[in-house]
Amino acid sequence: PSSVPTEVILLTGESGCGKTALAEFLAEHMSDDGGVCLRGKFDQIRRRRRRRGDKGGSDKRTYEEDSASIISGNTSTNDGGTETLSSTGAPFSALAAAFEGFCRAETATEKRREKLRAALGPEGRVLADVIPCLESTFGGKKEEAKEITRVPSSKQLDQKVSVGLSNAELQSRSRRLRCAFRRLFTAVSRVDQQSDSDKVLLLLDDIQWADASTLDLLCSLASDADTSLLFLVMTLRDDGDSQRSDLTDALKIFEESDSVHFTSVQVLPLKKSGITEMIGDVLQMKAPTVMSLSNLIYDRTGGNIFFTIQYLLSLHEGGFLYFDQNDWRWKWDVDKINSSEILSGSVVELMVRKIQRLPGALQHTLTVAAFIGAAVIDETALCVVLSKICWGISTGSMQLGNTKPVPESTARPSEVASDLSSSLNDAFAEGLLIECAQSSSTKDHDESRHFYKFAHDRIQQAANSLVPRSERSAFHLEIGRILLDHLSHEDFERRLFLVADHMNCGSSLVTDRDERAQVAALNLKAGQRAMASSGFPSAASYLNAGINLLDIEHWRGDHYELCLSLQNSAAECEVAIGNFDAAQVHINAVLSHSMSFRDEVRAHELLVCSLGSRGKLQEAISLGLIVLRRLGEKFPPLSSRFLSAHVAKDLVRTRRLVRRCGGGSIFSLLNLPQMNDPEKAAAMRVLSHLCYFTYLGKPELAPLIYFRQVQISVQNGMCAESSSAFAAYGMILGSIFGKTTEMRQLGELALTLAAKFEAKECLPRVHVTVYYLINPWTTNIRENLQPLREGYRIGMEVGDVDKAFLNAVCLTNLSIHGGIPLPKVLAESKRFCEQMAFYRQDTHLKNTLPYYQTALNFMGYSSNPLVLTGKVMDQEIMLQEAEENNNDIRCTIIYMMRLILSYHFANYHSAEKMAVKSRIAQNSLGNHGQVVQTFYDGLAALSRSPRRSLREKRRRMAVARRSLKKMKKFAQLCPENCLHKVFFLKAELAAFLGREEAATRLYGRAIERAGSEGFIHEQALACERAGMHLLSRGEESLAAEQIKDARSLYDCWGAQAKVDQLEERFHSLLK
Repeated sequence: PSSVPTEVILLTGESGCGKTALAEFLAEHMSDDGGVCLRGKFDQIRRRRRRRGDKGGSDKRTYEEDSASIISGNTSTNDGGTETLSSTGAPFSALAAAFEGFCRAETATEKRREKLRAALGPEGRVLADVIPCLESTFGGKKEEAKEITRVPSSKQLDQKVSVGLSNAELQSRSRRLRCAFRRLFTAVSRVDQQSDSDKVLLLLDDIQWADASTLDLLCSLASDADTSLLFLVMTLRDDGDSQRSDLTDALKIFEESDSVHFTSVQVLPLKKSGITEMIGDVLQMKAPTVMSLSNLIYDRTGGNIFFTIQYLLSLHEGGFLYFDQNDWRWKWDVDKINSSEILSGSVVELMVRKIQRLPGALQHTLTVAAFIGAAVIDETALCVVLSKICWGISTGSMQLGNTKPVPESTARPSEVASDLSSSLNDAFAEGLLIECAQSSSTKDHDESRHFYKFAHDRIQQAANSLVPRSERSAFHLEIGRILLDHLSHEDFERRLFLVADHMNCGSSLVTDRDERAQVAALNLKAGQRAMASSGFPSAASYLNAGINLLDIEHWRGDHYELCLSLQNSAAECEVAIGNFDAAQVHINAVLSHSMSFRDEVRAHELLVCSLGSRGKLQEAISLGLIVLRRLGEKFPPLSSRFLSAHVAKDLVRTRRLVRRCGGGSIFSLLNLPQMNDPEKAAAMRVLSHLCYFTYLGKPELAPLIYFRQVQISVQNGMCAESSSAFAAYGMILGSIFGKTTEMRQLGELALTLAAKFEAKECLPRVHVTVYYLINPWTTNIRENLQPLREGYRIGMEVGDVDKAFLNAVCLTNLSIHGGIPLPKVLAESKRFCEQMAFYRQDTHLKNTLPYYQTALNFMGYSSNPLVLTGKVMDQEIMLQEAEENNNDIRCTIIYMMRLILSYHFANYHSAEKMAVKSRIAQNSLGNHGQVVQTFYDGLAALSRSPRRSLREKRRRMAVARRSLKKMKKFAQLCPENCLHKVFFLKAELAAFLGREEAATRLYGRAIERAGSEGFIHEQALACERAGMHLLSRGEESLAAEQIKDARSLYDCWGAQAKVDQLEERFHSLLK
């Protein structure tokens, strides 16, 4: 974690209390100090409600009901139910607006574009889906055909999304987007090379309307050590929207994160004395003389600054506050003000009366602008709607057609555009609008043009309320229909979310089944667009809206493919954000209504991923095997007593196939054709999911999974998943059958295949197999740490969170066993565990915690260093859960770490017990896991000289010699990792047998070799054991030197608890 926390300031208060003004003051202060300020505002977009406990797909509450309650400020339910709000609208819109100005400046010339490309790296192209002006810099997104005016056929639906996505593909855009935003922050901070400050202030106004995707991204960025230069300022309105569960969760993350310095400031209304002072300054009069007016205004406004200002303006416009030229001062009549009904009511009612005094055309313009909704008024959409709606000028209201299209206006587009410009200028002159920066929804680069937004949300709310509540749903629907039918292709693509929101707000008025399907298809398109820009929560809202428009007849009729795509896409979104229960609802819908098994495969894949990610390994494995059987890939029953025989038989078949197709050379397999059978491709994806789940939950089945992937690849052609399959096959040949040459070649083949298919998404899995399960057989384990870090980084970038964290687990394992300084191990494992918890990767988290707690124990952060119960875990609870789920690997990890702790802390009785228990699944621990277990198993057997019986001595000798024999084989393959362990075991064996001189010599060789290869912890242990051996011989001076060296080495490693134990245990020697 970064030593400099990210600053996050939250300004809360009621609407109109001055939050934004205070935030702008902070921004100006940052600018004066040389920092960069970016500003974005969330729009009061329409939301759908989801009841707590609703699992998705069954939400029938309509958008227009929510729209009405939000506009009126009423967010309570009618039936006493508990509800949460989830945002729709374009994901990341406020961030896009904040960065728009910077990106436009940096893409003005080719030289600047090249500089920006270099700063953002290859992943920067994903930003083009969020920030439109970057499209020319990174190639942008491909244009999509505007096929919403009729229901798309199955061929017209997004093929990328309808084929079935792996967990990597589900979240790839999300991780890449986060990486790109981190790089973008860095690029912004360095834009001014002359400035002493590299801070970036990001001001986000009205966070209560933020979409969940943005909240998730902000939590990630603020907690990231790489973005400690970020200074985040947010404003939050205290009302019903601020109680949204996703917003509450995000603020809790800010408060509790160690890498965030969080400050919450409540901005209160002015007190009566403050209002008096403010009015005195405005009227340039002394406080006592304005007391009667200020008291009246305070009673009406409650000290709200915006309301106070608007009230003063209304008093002046109504003639109640006027300037007397004779007395040269302002005057007012309190009695007339009190008796006037015009000045009564809320601030919204005050603004409504002000708008109603304007000319009819201007009222109409403001009303439509308020309904269209945007942080910046969208003149293109506004012009289209105004040109098509027929107005009832005499009545001052729009003539709505309810569920029928409205008659078109006869005005020409040029006339409407001219009138619109004039109306906006008039509204600006009235103080209802203010000028602002250019919107990201337009490509117009004309610097002379003026862009406007409502001066305050309450003004927009007042304009909104001019339409009777009973007509608002119809008005939304008509706006949506007009935009859908009359926007140009390019304008429609840029306003897809806007059109979808309006159609959804009036969807309950759509009774025609074909039009309902059309709106559902629009939501599918919006959902897929949101998925493409990593806005999974927003995407889920659109997809669920589409689902709720369809019924069983749509499944049975011409809209089967639409229903299928909506449900599958919604399930993917829910899996991507960890809402597994909601995903299950959509998966069940697919399984209930699908017409063929091929249509179910995508749902089954998602369900396998979901079960495995939640730690339900046996269920994931069982389901995966059922799916594979239906895809033509059968496996023996899990309960088969002859599973090992099946493995041996399948190995022979696999080697024969590889030899036949490879022609004697493994690398000739690169010439095999590409796989084009969709069922075999689906089988490879399912097998790929099962690789890790069987490795953890059913290790005896794992070889059959690896072999089958190789067989399918050889017989049906290569695919991206083939790379990890050949790596796993090589690992089996080397670790079990000793074919180390083939193992290394297959590891190289796997990396080459990943490069050939440009399968970056497969690299995390390949890195684990090659750099954790293959290379440590022949290279120093420390050489594999950086490739595993790279595998973790790539996994996070491409979105394969599962395999990214698998790299992290392996990296933590090798770091502990490789003698990496414990403070570094602790910091890295802490960061990994926090991220695993954030992404709900329970399996990886619980496999990492034993290493994390081991580091804490060695460093002195545990009351009992022998047990893995402390700050981050409880070994008894974790062991019970692992045993219930038949997770032998997790049990073995816990027992092995306890074995290491027990032996280092000289509790040899405990070490012997843990040595026996850690043999459960040692062959599944990877190469170095086997090495370490074998090493400490032998040490534990020789740790205590048996005094009871010759039989006990022989038993210990047998264990030690078995360990030594295996260790010698390991040392032949990789002396860097194992030779010092051989010397150590020989020294212990010699001491056990009373060969004192030989033991002393061998301890010395073990100490020297361990130091030269960097295994500082085992060097320290060898020094300690050598000192104890010398002490038993009465050579105290030599023993003291060895114990001092042990203390120094443990200190360098960071094991303060061990240092303390040595100082206590050998106090007299060390003194």
